[in-house]
Amino acid sequence: MKAEIIQRLKGPNFGQIENTNNFHNLYVQRHTNVRHVSITRIYHFIAKLFFTVLEVICLNWFSLVFHSVTCCEFLKMSRMSLHL
Repeated sequence: MKAEIIQRLKGPNFGQIENTNNFHNLYVQRHTNVRHVSITRIYHFIAKLFFTVLEVICLNWFSLVFHSVTCCEFLKMSRMSLHL
C-alpha cells in the first residue's frame, strides 16, 4: 500500500525529462555531458604538452650524446625549444 501511494504521488512519468521547450529543460538537455567533454579536453592538452616536452628533451639529448654538445649548450637548446 505504501509503494502504491508513493507511485501515485510520483506520477506516471517520474524521472523523465518533460518534453516542453521551456528554458530549464533546454538547458539541462544541452549541458548534460559538459563536464565529461571538459575533462577530456584537459586530458588531451596535458598529454600533448607532456609528449612535446619529452620529444624536445629526447632530441636535445641525442644532440648531447652524438654531437659532443656541452651541458650548457644542451640546457640552452632545451630552453629555446620550449620557449622558456
